[in-house]
Amino acid sequence: MFLQPLFAYPFRLFFLLASLYALLLIVSSAGVFLGGWNLPLAGSPLVWHSHEMLYGFVAAATAGFILTAITNWTPAPPLKGFGLFGLGLLWIFGRLCFWLDTGMSTTLIAIVDAAFLVILSLYVAWVLKQHGNSRNYILVAVLALFAVGNISIHIGLVSNQWQWVHWGTLHGLNLITLMMVIISGRLIPAFTRNWLRGQQRNHSVKQAPALEVLTLASIVSLLAMDWLNPGATTIGLIALSAAIINLLRLSQWQGWRTLQEPLLWILHLAYLWIVAALLLRALVSFVPSLHYGSMHWVREPWARLLWGL
Repeated sequence: MFLQPLFAYPFRLFFLLASLYALLLIVSSAGVFLGGWNLPLAGSPLVWHSHEMLYGFVAAATAGFILTAITNWTPAPPLKGFGLFGLGLLWIFGRLCFWLDTGMSTTLIAIVDAAFLVILSLYVAWVLKQHGNSRNYILVAVLALFAVGNISIHIGLVSNQWQWVHWGTLHGLNLITLMMVIISGRLIPAFTRNWLRGQQRNHSVKQAPALEVLTLASIVSLLAMDWLNPGATTIGLIALSAAIINLLRLSQWQGWRTLQEPLLWILHLAYLWIVAALLLRALVSFVPSLHYGSMHWVREPWARLLWGL
């Protein structure tokens, strides 16, 4: 079967789905919001866009990474064959629920779409428990909370309470940031250190334990403040502190010494964008008129110019 290699490893299927879906979402979102496209969406275009970017595209990329990574964290074989096919099909069904107004009830849509992240969380937890890998339970917790954010949006859609949708969206963004900060702290300095050694260069890649703890604490604090909603100024100060702490962390990884290897320096540049997003989040808290902030930093006239309107 010519598709067999696709279902041999999770990253092959889910990274392909994530990449294709990202392209589809970019083009279709521009068409809906700037080109006046009338797609047969099941609900508000704004909710469709924000939900599918977070709990569609990012969920697929996350599944591809974690399902592949657990085969390195444990002796477990990769999820493949019909199991992987079934999980991928469940993800696709969730997307169709938002793209096509088939008349399904919002409760049924919630069940179909929420099932993917719930099953993924349970599967990863089961594999780690089977092999006694408690070190990575933190990622299971983040994944489970990510599923909770998705469920929150569905609760808002079922009950017509916008605050649940807003909270689920912001909660998802914060958890994605936390997940990237955790995973990046394991991969980027290790890859950089190994590459510099391979180039026979003296490396100065550092990972100060206290700074690592402080980095995670800053993102968790921002997440908690969005739950508690103490006020824009407090959230802005925490976001600004998180940006500075993450920039200090990134500087210890010596990314500028990897400019000869694009596959490596691009990881440092990607992490720098986390710092930029946190700075934008702080700026929006201090200047509320810039309401797009860290979620969207695109001025409509420029977008229309790029769209050719």
